[in-house]
Amino acid sequence: MDLEYHAPEREEQTEAPEFATPADEFNLDLPQPEKTEKTAKPRRSQGFRLKTTMITAVASAMIAVVAINDSFDIDMLNRDVAPIVEPEPEPEPEPEPEPHQLPEPEPEPDAEPHVLPEPEPEPEPEPEPEPVEELEGDDAFPALPNLDPNPYFEWSDGNHDEKYIYISGAESGYIYGGADIVTYSPIVNISGASYNAAMNTLTLTNFSCSWMEVNLMGNGFRINLVGESHIGRLVVWGFMYGGSVTFEGGGSLYLNEGGDQSAGLILQAENSMSCVMVNPGCRIESWGADAALAVLDSTCEKGLYYLKGMHLEGGTVGIYSYDVTSTGADGTEETATYAYQSVVTEDGTPSKHIILANAEPENIENGGI
Repeated sequence: MDLEYHAPEREEQTEAPEFATPADEFNLDLPQPEKTEKTAKPRRSQGFRLKTTMITAVASAMIAVVAINDSFDIDMLNRDVAPIVEPEPEPEPEPEPEPHQLPEPEPEPDAEPHVLPEPEPEPEPEPEPEPVEELEGDDAFPALPNLDPNPYFEWSDGNHDEKYIYISGAESGYIYGGADIVTYSPIVNISGASYNAAMNTLTLTNFSCSWMEVNLMGNGFRINLVGESHIGRLVVWGFMYGGSVTFEGGGSLYLNEGGDQSAGLILQAENSMSCVMVNPGCRIESWGADAALAVLDSTCEKGLYYLKGMHLEGGTVGIYSYDVTSTGADGTEETATYAYQSVVTEDGTPSKHIILANAEPENIENGGI
């Protein structure tokens, strides 16, 4: 409990009481402070004086204890006093676990500005391949029937054999003929012209004549050219059987050089599958007042075939058609259309001069091929 101290009332004193100091009580020879003239002090309350008296007494006691301690080397303050046990230091509190923190996300790099990719340059167009000039001419000759010379006409009941090769010129005559020919005309030999029956081939070697006529020798008939030959006109007949002619060899043949004949080469197919065929290596040149070449009444697709590696000068293979007007017995006019296969020019008319030869520089002559 709290105790309150109530000091007894005392009479007022004008002077403070004198107290014996510890030095006086223990006869200690302590230096005395010089006394000074006392000055009048202000009056204090009784409580203040009591507090001052107690403080002074406590201080005197403490000084006395210190003095005894020094004199007898005795620690009076610690004598018969239990040692002071210092309290064990409280363990340091474990650090509170740091609150679980999500790792801070790494800052996203600044987004690069969206840049549209540059369009890839368009590839340069591949140069168009240079057009390959298609070789002029045919890949092959047509497959034709009736290759051998005709022995007999079916329509003649087998009574006529009129195949032949006839030459007119400085030397004239049949150099080959069937049964009906030899009965009234002997076979002759003419220099520069020879016929091989086994091969159905006529060979002309530097030969010249005014005209030559070939009849029913079949679609396998050949003329082999050796050197340079000249013929005023060449006529071949087919008469419902076959009357083709194939030129071959390394020579040349010039037909109707004067141009006075209607055509230099005439093939009268007479409703047979007949045509003119030219192999590379030889040269054929023809002229005509109306046409250089005329193939009449043939059932072949074309009248002229020449193989690749050759060149045709003077026009293209085609058909020429024309009208013929005639007056009947009653005086009325009638118009008929006729046509034949030939080499035609750009305006559709027959060419009057043609050249067929290899497409090599050595065959170029006078602006030709």
